Amino acid sequence: MNIRQVHQSKFSNKTLFEAWVSPKMAIDPVFKIECDLTPGGIFRLFAKSEESEGVMTGTFREIVINEKLVYSWNWEGSPETTTVTVEFITENQGTQVVISQVGFQSMESHELHDQGWVRYFNGLELKILNQNSNH
Repeated sequence: MNIRQVHQSKFSNKTLFEAWVSPKMAIDPVFKIECDLTPGGIFRLFAKSEESEGVMTGTFREIVINEKLVYSWNWEGSPETTTVTVEFITENQGTQVVISQVGFQSMESHELHDQGWVRYFNGLELKILNQNSNH
């Protein structure tokens, strides 16, 4: 049970990479992001929705600026730790973003994260667009 999603974006890999790790780019249900963008640094998301709330903590394992991130992913209180890889691949008119997540222990967790990544990516694109139009 692994996730692999490929998303197309008109934004540059630099813009997308910076948005991905920016504390200013929290996408609902995430309301706060803490990020120490160094190998071994902590990446923490604080989320709250009508159904639940929680904190995801990850540790950066690999960082290639504007190209690739690899980090662990664990929701507090869950025994499941997965690994997320995000690749930002420059294409002619934008960027291909490949999101992979491996190590799921249940189909329910897999499905929730699979849906969550689609919602997150779409929200990130919208937030970048809105930020760009406000300048």
